[in-house]
Formats: sequence, structure tokens, C-alpha cells
Amino acid sequence: MGSAVRSAGTRAVAVGLSEEPVTKSLASIPERFATAWQRPTGSRRGVPTDGGCDLSEKTGPTIELLSPPDMFKGPTYEHAARVGDFIFIAGQVAKDIEGRVIGPNDAEAQAHAVFESLGRVLAYCGATPDDVVKVTTYLVDAADAPKVTPIRRAFFGAHRPPHTGVVIKALGAPEVRLEVEAIAVARRPADAGT
Repeated sequence: MGSAVRSAGTRAVAVGLSEEPVTKSLASIPERFATAWQRPTGSRRGVPTDGGCDLSEKTGPTIELLSPPDMFKGPTYEHAARVGDFIFIAGQVAKDIEGRVIGPNDAEAQAHAVFESLGRVLAYCGATPDDVVKVTTYLVDAADAPKVTPIRRAFFGAHRPPHTGVVIKALGAPEVRLEVEAIAVARRPADAGT
């Protein structure tokens, strides 16, 4: 078995995995979809503006980027993106409004701060911990799990969303022990600063 590849200008697309001749060509793929994966020449919020999957064409849901004003402002991102009825929350780390790490090298203290931040972002986006449908926790040391898990469970109470725990080598700063990201369902309008 080999992969059949057809060239289209400077791009190549894998269109089959058998030894049989490939009859599908890029000409049969609508240009809107064929170019969606290309690197954009211009962008708005990281979305192509030269065709492809430009959400400004109003053919799909609106992306609303949100960050509570009383939280540390990430230099290159917002804390959440609301798309339709879903809220995608960036990984939260234990930082105060000035960007200083809370509880350096202390997983328990950081877990309290992280889940407080997660609650703040959820509330700002019009959601609660009960609206979370997926949570991921990144730890730099598996030995921290017994300190973090009870705090996560207390935050969610009786609600038990799917959870993935991942142990990684490092996070954004050496004193940061954990990061938590989540996906939630929006049941109310976002605060929008009011």
C-alpha cells in the first residue's frame, strides 16, 4: 500500500491509500474547502481573510473572545472563546492580576488559585462549573495529583465532567506546577463587562 499524492501548484494532497489509480482530483473539491487549510496571506484573529474558512462571511458561528477585566491579561491570548453555545477556556495558571505566580512551587496553593480563576472566567462567560463538559489538568509532577484532585472535586461538587490528567515536563515558568483548561456549554449571555 502506498499513498497517492497529486500536486496542485505548490501544494500536494494525499487522496488515497491503495495501489489503485486515483481518480479524485482537486478539481472535484470546491475551492472554498481546498484552500481552507492553506496558510493565509492575511488574517483576523488567526482566521484566513483571503478565502478559505473566513468566519466573517457569516457562514458559521461567531467567535467571541473574552477575558474578565479583573484577571491577568495574557500577552498573546484571551482567557476564553465563545463559539455558539460552547466556551473554550484557555489553560489557567495561578497568577495574580499583575502576572505574578501565586504559591510558587506549591501545587495545593496553585490549585486553589487556578480553580478560582476558572470560576471567574466561567462566570464572566455566563456559565458555572455545572456547565463544564470537559476539563484537562496538566501537572509537572504526578506526585502533585493527590493535592490537586480534592480541590478539583470540591470545585465541581456533584458535577463530574470528563477529566483528562496529563503529566508534562514543564509549563510556562519553572515555579508553575499545574494548568487547567476547560470546555463548557453557555447557558446565559456573556457578562461583556457589565
